[in-house]
Order: sequence, then structure tokens, then C-alpha cells
Amino acid sequence: MKPGTILSEVQLNAALKSVHKEFSDLGIWNPKVKTYHANVYLCNIPRINSVGFFMHDIGVKEYLLGYERGSIYIPSVVLDTVFWINCYTLRDVVRHEYAHAFAHYYRRLIMRSAEFKKVFGGQYISYNPSEMEDDSYLTSYAKSMPMEDFAETFMVYVRRKGVLPKKYTNKKLILKWKFIVKVIKAIKTSSKINLGSSEFKVPTKKAIVKKNFQMKSFFKKVVNLKSFN
Repeated sequence: MKPGTILSEVQLNAALKSVHKEFSDLGIWNPKVKTYHANVYLCNIPRINSVGFFMHDIGVKEYLLGYERGSIYIPSVVLDTVFWINCYTLRDVVRHEYAHAFAHYYRRLIMRSAEFKKVFGGQYISYNPSEMEDDSYLTSYAKSMPMEDFAETFMVYVRRKGVLPKKYTNKKLILKWKFIVKVIKAIKTSSKINLGSSEFKVPTKKAIVKKNFQMKSFFKKVVNLKSFN
């Protein structure tokens, strides 16, 4: 995805369908999985150096702009100038942002896990990079902070269908990979569903086109700001 790319609803839904199928194959995509119910928005508010983002929490500004806690946002216009983004596909971005969604909806398993801190070198919510050798990271972006290291590792895990290429032999990286394996297994075990049951749905959900900056909605929220939180 290069700067200047304009994404359509059709493109995002195609990427979602593909990634949801990957999740389904891993056993972590059905109505019993908490992340299944997270919304994905195609929004018209671009962000510098960001081709997607997840809202763990929102402040007043985000609230006024219509953002929702626990949702994934994919800007329709790519303004990113970071070098690594040229190597990413839209499906990679979706996989990455869903990693944050899984961390958000399974906090005890991931965000608040003592094992996470040990394996990824810091708290999930930490803006300081972990201090590890370069070979312990799968991508350059993973070096930025523990949460991004987790998301990048998860992204590659899903893309590679759980198979770590033999060229990666760093012990710390292998521990990160095993952490993802453990997380996937725990989510799969806690959300088993009878595929023949009436509650099972086709494992895909479409994106919602988010029309931010709607003035009527904006001013309504300003008026009702006293009720925020």
C-alpha cells in the first residue's frame, strides 16, 4: 500500500472476507469469539503514518469525531510515508489491526498477561521499544513498541497459517511465536461451536463506511458533551 492509494468499500470487504476465512481455518472466527462482533470501519479521516488503527480507548476529540471504543478503522486515503508500508497489503493491515482487537477483547489472556510482558519485553500499553536484538523481530515496525511487536507477530502467524519459516531461529522470536500459538489455542477452546447448529453464521462481516465530520452529528455531540463518560 503506497501513499496516495484510495481504498474502496469493495476492496476492504474483499480483504475482510479473506482474513475472516483465515481466522475460521484457525478456529477463531464464529459468533462465540468476542472479536467477531468488533466493527470495522472504512473512514474518510486520513492519518499520517497510519494505514489502519484500533481504538482501545477514546478521548473527547475521538468521541466528537464519531470514533467507537473497540473498533477497527481503515482510512480510505493512504497518507503513510513510512518506508515499510510499501511492503504491506491491505490484508496484512487487516490482520495487524485484528491483532489489536483480539488483545482488547481478551485482555486477561494478552494485555494483562504477565507472560506477555516477559515475552515481548514490556507492557502491552507501553510507548517505549523493547530492547532485543534485531533477529527477535519479524518486521521493522515490530521494534517500535511491545503492542506492535505482538500485532506484527500475529499478522505473520495468520498469513503463514501458523507455520514459522525455518530461517527464523532466534529463541526470543520463537517464544513470541509460541505465545501466539497459546493465545490462538485458548480462544479456539473457549469459543467452540457446533458447525451444524442454527447459530453458526457465514464467517465474514462487511465493513461499515464511516462518514466522519458530519456537522449535524458533531454539533449534537458537543451539545450533549456533559453526558460523556
